[in-house]
Amino acid sequence: MAIDVPGPVAHYLAADAAMETMTLAQCFDQDAVVRDEGRDYHGLEAIQAWNREAHRKYQYVLELLRATTDGADTRLRVRLTGPFPGSPVEVDYLFTVREEKITSLRIG
Repeated sequence: MAIDVPGPVAHYLAADAAMETMTLAQCFDQDAVVRDEGRDYHGLEAIQAWNREAHRKYQYVLELLRATTDGADTRLRVRLTGPFPGSPVEVDYLFTVREEKITSLRIG
């Protein structure tokens, strides 16, 4: 069963699965912020570096379990699987989308 998410979130998920860091960063607004593991990553270059490092460090595969959208906010429940301690793990991704770009992503 396909899970419906806003276009920019769908593009993010596809780029993440393909490990296309540059394409993934293009889903974000120029001034976007990603919050992951207690750190903030501001702007497209920092987001690219964050995604590249996350894939290198965790070698994860993301599986979308469910999604809800309320206005500009989309919450995903995902399962991350890979050769890291505690795998698999389920976490929430909270995206805020405005004008067809992701303006923030909070993971945790």
